[in-house]
Amino acid sequence: MKIHFPSSTAYDPKIFIGFTIIATLAIFLLPHVRPYIYFVFILTFFLILLPGFAVIQMLFPEDKVKSIERAALSVSTSLALIPLIGLTLNCTPLGIGKVSAIVSLSLLIMVSKVLLIIKRTRTYASQSKKIKVDIELIFCAFIPFAVAAILRVYPHLISGLPFSVDSWPSIKYAELLLKYSPVYLNDVKVFGSQHNYVGEKLFGAVVSAISGFQPIQSMAFYVPLAGASSILFSMQLCVDYTVRRASRF
Repeated sequence: MKIHFPSSTAYDPKIFIGFTIIATLAIFLLPHVRPYIYFVFILTFFLILLPGFAVIQMLFPEDKVKSIERAALSVSTSLALIPLIGLTLNCTPLGIGKVSAIVSLSLLIMVSKVLLIIKRTRTYASQSKKIKVDIELIFCAFIPFAVAAILRVYPHLISGLPFSVDSWPSIKYAELLLKYSPVYLNDVKVFGSQHNYVGEKLFGAVVSAISGFQPIQSMAFYVPLAGASSILFSMQLCVDYTVRRASRF
């Protein structure tokens, strides 16, 4: 089942900017009240989807990237941008804090959308162009992703402990990074003597700063969730392989 949407309504940058503003205000204003379901949902949308989707939409035209490809690229780009934002903030006097992290991520999304509007204006992009959305394919991709996410996050939800024994050093350094940021990258006290998993530490620090949770809570949930997103790439590879095989007959 395929649904066709006009490009002017399917990926309207103005609507996307509105979603970003609402999500930003929600993260700032909503109270942290158990069971945190509504807050985690908004936070996941803001962290894992919005930044990457904004950048990918700016770089690639709507009709050049399939739905599953766009979803996989959006998630992976978001996961790559969050540590880069943390690294940039750590190199400024602002450091990694809640306000600086949320504002930086929001500005990244909005600047990407403004650039998209300028790009469409200069290239005279057709507003009547149709975009194909394969609902069945999206549903088939969502099921394995949901299963993978549940399997990765389930141990934490049951035990309340982080995802693995190897995660404890990263959690410790993320806490120190939040406490002492800005710091030099060669600071052994904050980044460790081996300087490994720097991206994971920065990711944990930024997510913790934005969410307001301690790294032991935020990283125990979002690091496994980030690992589960790799199933989207596997799904896209399977689809491409199946299409190539079918085209030979």
